[in-house]
Amino acid sequence: MRLLIVGCSKAKSPDPGLLPARSRYQGTFWKVIRRALREHPTLDQELDILVISAEFGAIDDHHLIPWYERRMSHERASALREQIVATINTRIRQSKYDNILICLGADYRPALVGAHLANAYVTTGGIGEQAHQLKQWLRRHPTSSNLHHATQEN
Repeated sequence: MRLLIVGCSKAKSPDPGLLPARSRYQGTFWKVIRRALREHPTLDQELDILVISAEFGAIDDHHLIPWYERRMSHERASALREQIVATINTRIRQSKYDNILICLGADYRPALVGAHLANAYVTTGGIGEQAHQLKQWLRRHPTSSNLHHATQEN
């Protein structure tokens, strides 16, 4: 089993009412994720996706959410840190993940300080490079040259 920790996105589906987070978010990383899930139907059974939302903190990608407008900032990440770290640490303790990927922008990273992610990988570079790294990881083709181990500082 693998765990993907990914941020929400500014681009959101304007559909009214509640949508699963994986359908609400329309940013680059979410397009990569949905495409991989379409192309590899069994991926959904071997992958947990934990969303770091500027509005809701750490939520499952199936969690129903309304449209909202809130950007992650250092202050917001700090305010959400306790809930996010507790959720991540509980998830890791309860599940045997053989691989964890963190795919987040810089504003999200302070929210992870204190999470037990020493064995996780983290995407790096610009959004295009990170999207490519995410795509490779989802396809189980990452190379050591395109992913880096997370540090305790996250």
